Amino acid sequence: MVGQRGLEGFNNNRSLCFTYLHGSSFSRPYDSSGHSFLTVTYVMPLDSYVLARSGLTIYFAIGETVRGNQVTRQWRLVRSLSATTRGRSIPDLQRELDVTSRTVRRDLEALEHAGFPLISETRRGEVLWRFIDGYHPESPVALTSDELMALYFSRRLLEPLCGTPMYEGIQSALQKIGAVVSLRMPSLRGSLDSGISVSSFGRKNYRKSGHVFDRLMRGLRNHFTLELEYKAPKREQVGSYRLDPYKLWYQDHGLYVVGWDHDDADFRVFAVERIITVKLTNQRFEPREDFNFHALKNTAFRFVWGEPKQVRIRFSADQAAYATERVWHVSQKIFEQEDGSVILQFSVADLSEVKRWLIGWGAAAEVLEPGGLKDDIRRECAAIANSRRSWERKG
Repeated sequence: MVGQRGLEGFNNNRSLCFTYLHGSSFSRPYDSSGHSFLTVTYVMPLDSYVLARSGLTIYFAIGETVRGNQVTRQWRLVRSLSATTRGRSIPDLQRELDVTSRTVRRDLEALEHAGFPLISETRRGEVLWRFIDGYHPESPVALTSDELMALYFSRRLLEPLCGTPMYEGIQSALQKIGAVVSLRMPSLRGSLDSGISVSSFGRKNYRKSGHVFDRLMRGLRNHFTLELEYKAPKREQVGSYRLDPYKLWYQDHGLYVVGWDHDDADFRVFAVERIITVKLTNQRFEPREDFNFHALKNTAFRFVWGEPKQVRIRFSADQAAYATERVWHVSQKIFEQEDGSVILQFSVADLSEVKRWLIGWGAAAEVLEPGGLKDDIRRECAAIANSRRSWERKG
């Protein structure tokens, strides 16, 4: 049973982990009954500790002091936010909890730091707080072996994002799930760890971008305008931008932020690893109604969108199977030819991205249209041959 002695233990230990009994009903912040396991871990120093429940595992964020009224109030705050889909304003929560607005803001910040998926939105001039859609902190989760395998596989898929909150988050989640799996199915835990392998080519390094992600994600979640310092590869000077962040985009093992550039008055894409600094402004933005990310993305072969142009490429018979076993673009169509070759057709905005991709296929790929793309590839191949001859003469 959780008692005063147990709470003193929380105070006197900055980090502890042990097995405990808890109940399945949480009308109060903590109960004791039943035969499930409780894991307690230190998260970070807060003014109080916050209770978060996930299946059979419960996690506390423990601070320097523990006060029963803070625990109860923060649990009431969690339940209040769980009960709304529209959201709660600071004045609403202030009246409901009978505290000051400053206390409400501190409790919301404590929940965010403890890992609760909070977002804030502006509606008709009022800022409303709620949990992300589909999140229910009191819902028990029972995972099948296939679901566990999918989660472990997703961790491997996210390894290119090592150093980002996404990768650290799934690592933390799987450690929590793994504690339960090890107790119930130790052989499954071992097979999941050793039986899954994922490789990636050309991954980016995000280990130096940790300071960027916190402010970037807060701007995305809460619609704050950001001030960026950004170093583009072809520019000697660092550029400054005011950006309304709309979307975090994972493409080709890299992360990109898509948003409205105030200076260019247009939507732009910024590679996260090239962002030097991020500053949150106190200015909130209303998302533009004309932003349709999927429509924009569908005109891009990789990153550059715009007015699409039709592209037709013939692949030789010996490479036809390799060329058609993947979806290169959402608009692609395949036309099989009598000689075993295939014609791949799609419509994209930027032909330079297509050119770089096609050169890798060598003589197996022939551009049928547009003519300008065929000429660009011919010139590029000629330049490659000239460069090689030049190096051979020097050698």
